[in-house]
Amino acid sequence: MLWFLSLMVFLLYILMFSPAILVIDILIIRRIIKRGGWGKCKIVFFLIPGVLLMSILIAGVGFFTNVLFAYLYDHFVSPFWLR
Repeated sequence: MLWFLSLMVFLLYILMFSPAILVIDILIIRRIIKRGGWGKCKIVFFLIPGVLLMSILIAGVGFFTNVLFAYLYDHFVSPFWLR
């Protein structure tokens, strides 16, 4: 059950941070296009993997801390008869 809840938190982090990272990537790429003049096909190769990798990275950090706190709570705080 704990792993299911942790997985749900992981997916929640991805859903929460993907739009923000997408907006930031779009702003950065628009600035690059204004200065350098990249083609639109190159944007797809940078924008989509950038959003996916950054959201998975942020979600992975959230997932790791969530599992760590759940383990620490289970180890130190929960009553011994629930262990």
